[in-house]
Order: sequence, then structure tokens, then C-alpha cells
Amino acid sequence: MRDEILIQQQAKAALLKHLGRLHCAVVAENQDPQGEYLVLKSASGHQHDILIQLLNLEEAQSIKIPQSVFDYELRDDRWILLVLYMADMKPLLYLIPTTVFQTPDNMFVNNEQKPMFRHLSNWEIKVFRNAIPELSRFALEAVTELDRP
Repeated sequence: MRDEILIQQQAKAALLKHLGRLHCAVVAENQDPQGEYLVLKSASGHQHDILIQLLNLEEAQSIKIPQSVFDYELRDDRWILLVLYMADMKPLLYLIPTTVFQTPDNMFVNNEQKPMFRHLSNWEIKVFRNAIPELSRFALEAVTELDRP
């Protein structure tokens, strides 16, 4: 098994390099049991939150993100940096807007619970062979701007 700390550091470095090309600056960083968060400011002055999530494809084909991480809200300024990795494979990085969960499908699943069990609600990203073409549109290098009109 590869060292997840090293993978996370490399993914963060790649993200920061790409965000620099997009003229974004990190204004805060937070470490949480759910993952590492980056708060950044875009060239237009908008603030964005990015949650870094690692998925070892040798152990699992999906990742669940508690909805409480983003205060149960899906917004254009909240993103997930999904890092897929396996032994002998360069990690793949995807920058996914949380708004994909507004229209769930087989890959992006909204596991919302009844109000009494809201704390168990999560968003799930499933990675499977047929999903790769769809997921590729979120490849980090394919993201050319964070601010949407």
C-alpha cells in the first residue's frame, strides 16, 4: 500500500499549481477528520471551499462524504478534489463541484436521510469502469475556471 500522506501532499501540490494557473490563492487551510480543506479566493474575488478526498481503488470503489462537511448545502463554490490511486499507478485528480449531487445518477449519489437521521446523510461518488469517461470531464487539468456566470 502506498503512503497516503505522501499521496495527499502530492495531490495538494498539484492542485495548488493548477490553481496558481487559474490565478487563485489559498487563504486558509484546515485539517479535519473528514479530510483536508482549502479555502481559496479566485481571480474575481469569490471564495471557494475544496475538500481533498483520497480513494484507494484496491480497497474500495466509492467514497462517502458526510453532508455535514458542507453544512448540508450544495453550492457552486464548494468542490471535492477526488484523488484516485493504486499501486504502480500515478494518482488521478478530479475537481468535482458539489452541485453534481443535485441531479444524482449512478456515479454521484445523494444519500439524504429523513430529518431525524440527517446526521447520517452523505454524498457518495462511485468509481467504476463505465463511469471513467464521465468522470474525466472533471479531471483537474480540464477545469479552466472556478467561477461560473
